Amino acid sequence: MEPQPFSKKPKRDSRSPSRSPLPTIDLSTWDNLITASSATMLRCRLPTPPPMRMDVMLTPLPATPTPSTPVGSITASESTQFCFLKPPSMGPKAEASASLVPDLSAPSWHTHILQRALTTTRTTTASQTTALASTRVPSASLTCLAHPFSHPDGPNLPDLELHLHANTQEAQQSLVEAVIHSSASVVVIRDFTSATDLNIRLFDPRRLARRSPEHSIDIRKHRVSLATPERHRSSQGEDEWVFPSQPDTSTLRSYVDYMERWVAEPDESQTVEVSFGTNLDLDDPQVWQAQLQELKHRIPEALRWDSKDGLLSRLGYTIAGMSGVQLYLKIFGCRTPAHQENNCLASVNLNIGPDPVVWWTVPASHAATLRKLCAEHQVDFDNDSWWPCYTELQALAVPVRRFVQSAGDFVWVQPGCVHWVQSLGTTTAVSYNVGPPTALQFEQAWRRYELNLSTRYLSLVPLKRLTLALATDQQRELSPKMRLIVYQHLRSVLAAELQAMQQLAREKSHWQQPLALLPHAAYEPHWYCHDCNAEVFNLVYLRPTANGKHHVVCHRCRCQALKALTSSPTKVGWWDRPRYQYTPEQLAEAFTAAGGLVG
Repeated sequence: MEPQPFSKKPKRDSRSPSRSPLPTIDLSTWDNLITASSATMLRCRLPTPPPMRMDVMLTPLPATPTPSTPVGSITASESTQFCFLKPPSMGPKAEASASLVPDLSAPSWHTHILQRALTTTRTTTASQTTALASTRVPSASLTCLAHPFSHPDGPNLPDLELHLHANTQEAQQSLVEAVIHSSASVVVIRDFTSATDLNIRLFDPRRLARRSPEHSIDIRKHRVSLATPERHRSSQGEDEWVFPSQPDTSTLRSYVDYMERWVAEPDESQTVEVSFGTNLDLDDPQVWQAQLQELKHRIPEALRWDSKDGLLSRLGYTIAGMSGVQLYLKIFGCRTPAHQENNCLASVNLNIGPDPVVWWTVPASHAATLRKLCAEHQVDFDNDSWWPCYTELQALAVPVRRFVQSAGDFVWVQPGCVHWVQSLGTTTAVSYNVGPPTALQFEQAWRRYELNLSTRYLSLVPLKRLTLALATDQQRELSPKMRLIVYQHLRSVLAAELQAMQQLAREKSHWQQPLALLPHAAYEPHWYCHDCNAEVFNLVYLRPTANGKHHVVCHRCRCQALKALTSSPTKVGWWDRPRYQYTPEQLAEAFTAAGGLVG
C-alpha cells in the first residue's frame, strides 16, 4: 500500500462510547480476580522454542544452461515495448487521444533513458545464466527463478520471479507456498493476469468512471524531473531526499478526464507537475461487485485481502487501504515515495497496465540503515514524503534492487521491505495488504508496533487485540512456531494489563468508584489514545472536551496527567473513572488457553 501521506488513518470518533448504564464490578471482587489471575500466570511455564527455519528451500533442478538473456533485461526486439513511455504535458482535450491504449508507433526518443536507468546492457554468458539459480517447486506448472544480489544482474532483477504455466488448483497451491514462505524480500509473478485469465477490461479507468463518476479519489500533486527518474532534484538542481507532495481530492470522472488530456512532449529536460490518483477505495460491494468478484475468482485465497486465515480477518472490521481493495490511477512520472507498509504487513500490487512501472526495494534487514540516512538528510522516515537517491545507496553498499513491473505482473512485498515506485506511463494498479499467519509476519508486525509506540506513530493494526483473538480462536489452526510466538506476546500483554489493574486496586481509597464495563464489539474499529496514538487495549478513560464530547485516553497517559497535577486532586476527575473492556477473569482464561496451544 502507500506510505503514510497516501494512506488513511482510522477516523477518530470524538463521541463518547455507549452512554447506556454500564455494568460494574466491586473492588473486592476485583482484588480476588487479580490475585487468581496472577497465580494462573505464575503456574504457566513458557516452553523452549524448537529450532525452526523461517523459509522454504526450493529443490533445484539439474542445470541446463543456455546462452540467453536473463529475465528483466531488454533485447533489441523488446525495446519497442517502451516506445510509448512518453513524458506528458497538459494540452487541450481536443488534441489528445481519446484512448488510453499506448501508441506503439510513436518515436522512442527516450528509450535510451530507460535502458540506462532501468535495465542492464551487458551480455549474459551461459555461466552467468546458471548463477541465476533457476529452480522449480514440486509442480510442473510453476517455475521459480531466484536472483542472488551478488550476481552481476541481481540488482536489476527482483529477488524471486515466478511463472505460472497452468491455472489449476495444484499450481495455485504451489504458487501460494512459493510466495508466502519465501525468504525473498519481493516476489514477482510474471504475466499473472494472462495466466489466470483475469478480465482487465473491468478495471479500465473509463469504465470505472461510468460506473461511479462522482466517486471520491485522493490526489497527490508533485513535481518530477523526466531526465532523472532515480533521484529527486531541488529547484537548485541538487539531489535531495525530501519529496514534497500536496494533497487534494477529486472525483473519478474528473481524474480520468485529466489522464486523457496528457500528450507527448519531446523535451526530456523539463520538470513537470503530475497528479497521482490514490486511494480509490472499492469499499462498496454493490458498486464494485464485478471488480471484487473477478479478483476473488482469479487470485488464490491465501493471497487475497479477505483470506480467512489471514491476520487481518481476525480483527472483525475493515481497515481502509489495508484489508480492503484500493486502486491507484497513474500517468507518467507518478511516484509512490519510499515507505514500509503499516505495521510491516505484506502487500500486493497488481499492475493492470497498459504501461509498466519501476520499483526500488531494500530488504527489511536494512530498514534501520535507511532510517539513519533519513535522519542525516533531515527527513522523518515515518511521517515525511521522501525519495532516496539510488546512486547514493549504491555508494554506501545498501542492497537496493531495481526492477520493472510490466502490465499483468503481480508483486508480493514481504513484511518489512522498504520500497518506492514510479510509473512509466498510464497505469491502473490494484493494491491491498495481507497478513499471512506466519512467524515472520507476526514478529515483523510486533517489532514495528513497539517502534511505533516509542515514536508515537499510529499502528493501524491493533496487535494486542489481534494477539488475544489469535489465542482464543479455536476454529483456525496455527503452526507450532506461530502458536509459541502468540503465547509469548500474549503473556507480555496480559502481564502489563494485570499490573495496571493492580495499580488501580491500590488507588481505590482515593476515589471509591466502581469500575464500569465498556465492552468493545468485535465488529467495531479499535480505539486509540488521543494523546500518544497507542492502542487502547483494555482500560479506557474518557476525557471531556470543551464541546461536550470526549477523548479516549490510555492508562499510561492517564497516569502522566495525574502526575502533572500541581497538587493532589481534591475531587474526582476523569482520571478516576476507568472503564474496562475485559475482566481479569477473561484475561486469565485467555492466557490459560494460549498456554494450552503450546502445551
